[in-house]
Amino acid sequence: MSKINNTINTVVITGSSGLIGEELTKEFLNKGFRCIGIDISPGKEDKAEYHVLDLSSNNDLEQSRLSEIFKSIDEPFSLVHAAGKDFKLGEKKESNVDNYDLMEEPIEFINTVKDNLFMTYSIIFKSVKRMEKVNGGNIILLGSLYGNVAPNINLYKNDDESFFAMKPFSYSISKSTFPMFAKLIASRYSSRNIRCINLEPHAIIKNPSKEFKRNFERLSLNNEFGSLEELTRLIIMLASNKLHYLTGTSISIDGGWTSI
Repeated sequence: MSKINNTINTVVITGSSGLIGEELTKEFLNKGFRCIGIDISPGKEDKAEYHVLDLSSNNDLEQSRLSEIFKSIDEPFSLVHAAGKDFKLGEKKESNVDNYDLMEEPIEFINTVKDNLFMTYSIIFKSVKRMEKVNGGNIILLGSLYGNVAPNINLYKNDDESFFAMKPFSYSISKSTFPMFAKLIASRYSSRNIRCINLEPHAIIKNPSKEFKRNFERLSLNNEFGSLEELTRLIIMLASNKLHYLTGTSISIDGGWTSI
């Protein structure tokens, strides 16, 4: 089988209405890509092709619509999987809760992990099947540093030792599967011109609370939050098919957070 040509013109972005997905869509469009966005809510960029889908749903109609999206692509393409279910930082489940539980209820944990694993496997499965037909492509999984290391709970503490937020177990467990997905795709499909990379960014937060900002500055090496612009540049480079030999690995973008 011939190698992928040097140009990728089409990118599929899941979670395209989120903080990272929205920025990615804008920048890919600026560089002349055909952008296909998939999210549970509509996107904002006029030139993108948006599809409102619940990727965690096993509904036959939703899955059929997802298949049709990929069938519309007739050349090698890149997938950026940025979708995921998670409690937003600082969001409380009940207004009268004064503190955070350190663990989710079992059924809540199971349901969130199940939904995240289903959407990740489903989107990988359908993209790989299409990439086999169009002579390859790139899969970029937008994981998290918290799929590799546990969140530092001191990031979420008030001065009185209570918690103003907490990353749920389900988030880290869900993201911890991404490194293995990348390895499995690389081991089975590299000979078919399909590459897969897992990215592990850290601390990309819009308008962090003063408590979180204070704690982060105490704990980080350089007092800098993650750069959305830097992450976007890296993803565009990977999606553009400029690194042919890079596959099956995870890349941490953490400002040295895991160096100590």
